[in-house]
Amino acid sequence: MVRPLEEERPIELNHAIADANRNGRLGLVLYTIPGFPTAPEYLATLDLLDKSASVSIVEMTIPVATGFSDHANETIRRAHIQAVKETESRHIPRPGKPALCVLYKSTSDTRGFESVLVDTLGQFEGLILEWSEEDESPYIAIARKHGLELVQCVGPWMSPDTIQRVVERTEEEPLIYLMSAPMTGAQLFSNQELDSCILEAKKHRPKAKVAAGFGIGSGKDVRRLAEIEALDAVIIGTAFLKAMGTGPEATMQLLADVEPALER
Repeated sequence: MVRPLEEERPIELNHAIADANRNGRLGLVLYTIPGFPTAPEYLATLDLLDKSASVSIVEMTIPVATGFSDHANETIRRAHIQAVKETESRHIPRPGKPALCVLYKSTSDTRGFESVLVDTLGQFEGLILEWSEEDESPYIAIARKHGLELVQCVGPWMSPDTIQRVVERTEEEPLIYLMSAPMTGAQLFSNQELDSCILEAKKHRPKAKVAAGFGIGSGKDVRRLAEIEALDAVIIGTAFLKAMGTGPEATMQLLADVEPALER
């Protein structure tokens, strides 16, 4: 099914974060890879996240074995390769929470960008390109045709003009991904750098919800970021995958460490 272009754009991702903010906490986005560490354990994790009041959005992906960008560290690459062995079909179980798909270039190149969206219709509300494009306009147009939000990324190293150009490609009530470190698992930028970047983005999209991802691995990191008034949510990727790979107890411990830090 293809939704008409004139139909109202979906804003599920933005509103999921807004709900958390209204309840006095940062939104929480957790990165999962279907089939990791095993297919049954992945489904158990989805059930855990669906039941957690603190989780706003589940970040997911289509597992790949090759074609990673420099954004993907060794933990993410190993988890993907392991997940590929566990994922026997193109059907990816979706979470009960709003879902954001991190799409890898090898998937888009092999299957075709629009074909991927058609095949996965209803499995996620938005997607983000894992690789960099000079001009994402063709991808944005295709995503919109299928009623999906293509989430845009900003970072503290971008000039105000670049941030404006990126943000003006978004919806009126978008989710914006703030790269809070140079790459996944790296050291966080300063709160001042991140705050300036967020305010610049919101200058052009006042209704945006901004989620910081990269370099966030503990309740301590979240508490530090919670001091940034303009920030709306945090994304935990590498640390959550490491916990998932260790077992259910480690996953629960990470959530128990992070959840109190979300309170504002």
